[in-house]
Formats: sequence, structure tokens, C-alpha cells
Amino acid sequence: MHIGPVADDTVYRSIRLFETGVLDAEDTVKRLKTEVLQDQWAFRSEKMLSFLTFIECKEIREEVGV
Repeated sequence: MHIGPVADDTVYRSIRLFETGVLDAEDTVKRLKTEVLQDQWAFRSEKMLSFLTFIECKEIREEVGV
């Protein structure tokens, strides 16, 4: 199992600006440190999945036109 932050478009944009020379390493690190990233959990094997137990599901819908 891997747990870690999910990179969004802003992260990729900062890295690309560094790769093209627009940002130096210091500015790139400053930009990346200010990002608030959500964690993702990746279950990468059947064995890992076998430790999970389904409890319930909920459907969430956005009301259109309200």
C-alpha cells in the first residue's frame, strides 16, 4: 500500500516552470511548500485488498437548479 499526496495542476505547473528555467530551485521549493495536497491511498495488491471490509456506501448528488 502506498499513501502520499496527490499532485495537482499547480504542482505540475511549478515543476514545468523549473524545468524550462523560468523558476530557480529556491522559488520552485517555495511554491511547492505552499501547496495543500490531499493524500491518496493506493492498494496495489490483492493481499492488501483482502484486509479491507466493505461497510456502506452513500450516494451524494449536487442539486441542479436549486
